Amino acid sequence: IDLLRDSISIWRESVKSDPEFAKAHYNLGVANDWDGNIEDALFRYQKAISLNPELIGAAAHFNIARLFWENYKDETRTLSELEKAKQINPNIPEIYNLEGLAYSNKKESYSKEAELYQKAIDLNKENAPPVFYSNLCIAKFYLNQLEDAQAAGEKSYQFYGEKEKFIGLLETMAKIHYQKGENSEKFKNSTIAKIEFEKSVKYYKEVLLKDPENKGLLSGYGNALIKLNSYNYAMQIFRRVIRIYPEDPMAYQKIAECLVA
Repeated sequence: IDLLRDSISIWRESVKSDPEFAKAHYNLGVANDWDGNIEDALFRYQKAISLNPELIGAAAHFNIARLFWENYKDETRTLSELEKAKQINPNIPEIYNLEGLAYSNKKESYSKEAELYQKAIDLNKENAPPVFYSNLCIAKFYLNQLEDAQAAGEKSYQFYGEKEKFIGLLETMAKIHYQKGENSEKFKNSTIAKIEFEKSVKYYKEVLLKDPENKGLLSGYGNALIKLNSYNYAMQIFRRVIRIYPEDPMAYQKIAECLVA
């Protein structure tokens, strides 16, 4: 915190001594951004753009877009700023990832999202952040492109390594394998179905360590256990759902199904 305050003070003095120094305004914007001073950061980014749009513009427009998305979920302003950033430098991967997130608010936009996430990855194949692959995984899942979704999810999972995994990634991987298990059941391939449901259970177990009272995750976990004929464990999970959400009729129905199985 002291270093951040020092940084703000240094760059503030710099812009006072040279008000036309675009990079100083940009750096002061970054420091304010890190410190959570959103309005000050936006002002400095915009000032930097006005002073030197070609040198500073792409990064500053991207940061403005990010702030409008993260703090206000302002889809229109976010997309507008990203378009300005692309006009200056169309080869910044983060632009396309954020653009995909902004499109996630639009209905039936999964194809566009997936295209943008893939573009972000293609621009930085050697060092693409795992979140790019997570986002692609989720978009591909909703497009019902399960193999592509799984491949992207596994890359993300691998790149995260021992780091904290994104909850949305783990949940989506659990759903992918559950869906693949159901698809295998339709083709009477019980061996493959069992493998897929076991993988689904694995991911549900992992994600529930992060969000143990999430009804959707608990229900998904219970359903996967039922598919594996683990009725006693499934009942324990659905009883947990009832303790947390006593008005949920589906949990009672699932326990009844387990009792007669």
